[in-house]
Amino acid sequence: MDCLGCGNHVETLYEEKWYEMTWGRLIARCLSCSSWYNPHAKALSEYNKSVTSGEDGGESVDKPSKPPDLQSSWAQFEHVALGRYITNGNSGNMWDARERAEPGETSFKTKLYPLWSTEHDLADWGVGVGLYFQNLRMFAIICFVAGLISIPNMIYYASDEYDAPFNATDFREVAHDTSQVCTRTRWVACPSCNLDDWDLGIKISGRSKDRYAVAKNDQDLKFLLKNDCEVGVREGIFMLIAMVFIAIAVFAVGYRQRSVEVEYDEEQQTASDYSIQIDNPPHDSHDHKEWKEFFEDNFVDNKDKNVHVTCITVAVNNNELINKLVKRRKLLLQIENLVEEGKKFNADDLEGAVAASLPVAGWKKLIFRAKDAQSIKENIEV
Repeated sequence: MDCLGCGNHVETLYEEKWYEMTWGRLIARCLSCSSWYNPHAKALSEYNKSVTSGEDGGESVDKPSKPPDLQSSWAQFEHVALGRYITNGNSGNMWDARERAEPGETSFKTKLYPLWSTEHDLADWGVGVGLYFQNLRMFAIICFVAGLISIPNMIYYASDEYDAPFNATDFREVAHDTSQVCTRTRWVACPSCNLDDWDLGIKISGRSKDRYAVAKNDQDLKFLLKNDCEVGVREGIFMLIAMVFIAIAVFAVGYRQRSVEVEYDEEQQTASDYSIQIDNPPHDSHDHKEWKEFFEDNFVDNKDKNVHVTCITVAVNNNELINKLVKRRKLLLQIENLVEEGKKFNADDLEGAVAASLPVAGWKKLIFRAKDAQSIKENIEV
């Protein structure tokens, strides 16, 4: 079988060039020519030759079935499973509005969504999906700006004035040295301190206990390990500014989300956008044709033309009846499962069905509370 996937080959179904396919698909198309990758390569090659030469004899009974084709499978995967958009009239700019293509679309030219898709594109999979990625981007920006506001504090925390000299060599050490973690400590006397001061009903870790010490020669001489790093008013002001900014920005994102939700919803055209629901119809209005005539005769559009009604659904408040019918069908199925093999089951002849049913073992009745056909028939009649 020729490795057509490596050249300028046009698919017969989707009419796409080789450069319009993903790299994974191109590699798989080339590898599909080898039997070590595609066990059906030889069988598919023989099938294609027989079809081309006409050796299959048209509608012959012995006509061989087509083996699995990896190239067709990849085309199906890219055009049905993966998201695509219609390219007609689209310049390909990442900011252009895109119209999502239906899975397996063949009437219009389509392309896979690019890696740098916007929230508007992602909203084609639902308003919630678009809002999620929109909020994700907004919170990333908020955290970035809050980080910029905190840069003066980070510089101070990394300086000799606050803690040990800055000598970080990797990102982890940079994150540690620019944080408020304090490693500059000293022991100070604390005569009034007692280990019970930390007893709040929880177990004190070994590291916390290491910050309390008592002199060997004098049990009344007590010491505490004190952090010797100072945080001034200036650092507190920057913290306050960052916190106020985050609080205001979060409320602003929540307020903007409402308008964005409406915008995304209006971009998607669904049946609910053109549907109305009548909550208090007359009790005898069950004829859908009558409803259709009523709307088309009494309502006009913005061009003063009678509206067109495409579909009408009359929902009847018969939940109790539906539940009874479902229960009856389940009971009939139980009787049908008890009918002896080889005998026909007739739902209209329950007496005959009971007579043709097999008896239920006593242990099943005792353990699983199974019922025989006669008991099930009585439940149906009730």
